[in-house]
Amino acid sequence: MPRLPEIASPAAFDELLPRSERWLDAIAELRRRHKLAGEFSQSARGSTVVFMSKQTCIKLHPPLPGYLASCRRELAALDRVADALPVPTPALVAEGELEGWRYFVSTRIAGRPLDRVWGETDAATRLRLAAALGEATRALHGLTGAAVARCSEAWETFRPSQRARCLEQERRKGLPAARLRALEEYLRRLDAIADDAPARGLLHTELGPSHVLVDEGRITGIIDFGDVMVGDPEYDLAPVGMFITQGDRAAFRAFCLAYGLGPEALADPDRVPRLMRHALLHRYGTLAWYLEYLGPPEGSLPQLADRWFGVD
Repeated sequence: MPRLPEIASPAAFDELLPRSERWLDAIAELRRRHKLAGEFSQSARGSTVVFMSKQTCIKLHPPLPGYLASCRRELAALDRVADALPVPTPALVAEGELEGWRYFVSTRIAGRPLDRVWGETDAATRLRLAAALGEATRALHGLTGAAVARCSEAWETFRPSQRARCLEQERRKGLPAARLRALEEYLRRLDAIADDAPARGLLHTELGPSHVLVDEGRITGIIDFGDVMVGDPEYDLAPVGMFITQGDRAAFRAFCLAYGLGPEALADPDRVPRLMRHALLHRYGTLAWYLEYLGPPEGSLPQLADRWFGVD
């Protein structure tokens, strides 16, 4: 009897995903296959089937192109970042296939999401955490990631495609008409700014909600590499300013300095607009969502950019 359902579309999978009981037989088989001890429960977050114990994480991907590509990217990334960063990353334990579904097992990193505890963290600890994340991000971007590049979209096609569909995405998300008009004009001005740094680095792409873990004032790890790609390193800086430092200018400065941006780079008048463009053209980000999720004060797009990416 099959342990896993036949999935015809991403929508069908999304409907089944929260039903933990539907995955229990498959998870039991993987636990038996790889001798995994402990109690496992389904994670409420994530776009695929994720079950975790205190020590171990199982990720199970349906046989659909997008999910299988994400699995390949994450496996390539975990191999590349293993022992290469100054903070821990999940270690691969096993990988394989079950009824056409791809899976892998990795170690689980303990800690709480940094973005969730930032508001209850004192200023000195914030500076230390921001600097540690800057050092880790610099090390990540120093990796070449050739295997990741082979299984992810090329930056040279990704960026133009994001620009082409940005406004339509915002319309679908319900961005108010006045904001939409302002965004259209703002993007036209940003188009005049040089687009890329010549260097390419290994990008996490989502150094934001839930992916940087901390405990007792230190970073315990960076997780979830399913959307990695190789591209302009500045793309990774935007989520940090929005979701991690959250408008704390001193902390974002500490992050940038530890990352390797000197005073001249920080004073570059195009730095803040470039980061805002990366945010607006992010694969999973829209201005409509940022305004809802982050709840920033009312302001123009340049004012919001300065709030998120300005430094003291």
